[in-house]
Amino acid sequence: MNSPDMPYQSKDKSVDDFLITEYQSVLDRSLKFEEVKANRINFYLFLVGAVVAGFGSIVDIPFVQSNIFFIGIGLAIFLGILGWQTLMHSVQYSMAIISLYRISGRARRWFYEKNPDSLLYLAFEPADNKPSFLMGSRSKSDRGWKIQLLLWRGGEPILLTINSILVGIVGCLITMWSLSFTNFSFNFKGLAGVIVLLVGGGAFWRYQRKVIVTILSERENSFKRREFFGLSASDYETLFNNAKSYKDESLNQIKDSTDLSDNSEKAR
Repeated sequence: MNSPDMPYQSKDKSVDDFLITEYQSVLDRSLKFEEVKANRINFYLFLVGAVVAGFGSIVDIPFVQSNIFFIGIGLAIFLGILGWQTLMHSVQYSMAIISLYRISGRARRWFYEKNPDSLLYLAFEPADNKPSFLMGSRSKSDRGWKIQLLLWRGGEPILLTINSILVGIVGCLITMWSLSFTNFSFNFKGLAGVIVLLVGGGAFWRYQRKVIVTILSERENSFKRREFFGLSASDYETLFNNAKSYKDESLNQIKDSTDLSDNSEKAR
């Protein structure tokens, strides 16, 4: 019940102001997370470039040449561990950002319910189940190859690729070092190293993708239990058509009122 000194309109206005402030706060925080995430990725890429450039500048040193396999393996493992940690942190930041975007949909829903035709002007849906953490589906027709992940929205593909290459390099160097004690030709050793690099890198790519799919799926299922205003594609289409009809009806009423006023003026 509204008290006499606080009519419904005043209370409604206070809620509007609060939700607008809250909405802006959520968006500001999501932008901050985006900035932190980008800085972490950029730092890692800078470090990889510095290590590669530094290794190239000392490769002619006799000590490095005599221990090149061990030094290369050590550097690749170091960068790989750091890359894995950076990837996991990036995924966590991405999930936090998506969570904030979905929460902001509740504020849009409030204003939509107050003014249904505002749906025609909203940049995003008035729902808290979009965007999805894990998009696409693993249907039998595509056999999972066409699944699109949250990781394709940011710098995660770069990290995933570098990590896969580093794991492949470790396998390649270990293979070539092991074959250095045999009588196989240099070409055979090189071919074996390349095969291990491709197979190992490809296998680790799939492993990383599987881990990320699992994390995102768990987060999606967890968030669903806290959804209040989920909308399917068909539901959104229905709401949009209703909003358009509401808008058209309002415009027709304004036009009829204007025509009636013009006719009255002419009759005078």
